[in-house]
Amino acid sequence: MGKFDGYLICSDFDGTMAHQAKVSRETCDAIAYFQSEGGVFCPCSGRETSFFHEYEDFFRPNDYVIGHNGSAIVRYGADGKEDELLYLGETPIGDAKEFVRDMLAMKGVRRISVIWFDHYGCLFTEIGKRFEDAVEITVDDIDTPPQKILVVHDGTNIDAIRAFAENKYSDRFSLGSSWVYGYEGQALGTSKGDSALRVKEMVGAHTLICVGDYANDIPMLRVADISYAVGDAIDEVKAAAQRITVPCTEHAIPHIIADIEAEL
Repeated sequence: MGKFDGYLICSDFDGTMAHQAKVSRETCDAIAYFQSEGGVFCPCSGRETSFFHEYEDFFRPNDYVIGHNGSAIVRYGADGKEDELLYLGETPIGDAKEFVRDMLAMKGVRRISVIWFDHYGCLFTEIGKRFEDAVEITVDDIDTPPQKILVVHDGTNIDAIRAFAENKYSDRFSLGSSWVYGYEGQALGTSKGDSALRVKEMVGAHTLICVGDYANDIPMLRVADISYAVGDAIDEVKAAAQRITVPCTEHAIPHIIADIEAEL
């Protein structure tokens, strides 16, 4: 029996456990200690699930990774093993096309990335840079339900973009942002919060601890038994969290694990 048996930490990656995509040695050591004492650590990110294999020499999730803002869950395949897909949320094709067309018509939108579990394609407006591994597509090319739609904007019209989307799509989409120039839409029931609860059930945890820094983390903070915002999180996230810890750059995850240990 370990002291953290039954505890599950679902943590955002960028800006929460990693600063500029780098995970500190202090954070890696704290995660390893938490795991060695029976705790389950699950990254919960807007990134693709396969991304975390790049960090395998530093830290490893226990069994689960949540990606695409909650619309994909995999059982993590360490040491060269393939990940096993456990859950895949899908945005209906018709809803996806309608959302993309509306967002393309909004002032300030530069690019829309339509993201599937294993690839993504981009539509460009007046400004855009094609990613090396992306495929340029049209709305008509959306013929498979995507996991996430990312709207990249220039920041000049985000209030209008957000207001329009929330007014028209809040009954069909989970909407939010993971960074200052990105606005995201995906099907209801596929948010980080929804999938954090799915993993909690999968592992049989009694306590779900969620940590985040940006707007797309709010759904998981709201469903957590214990929720944390890092010290440099945006104000909306701090308001949604039960607790505020140190900034990401000061090793927030080790502080949270120390907090939980002190309360045992």
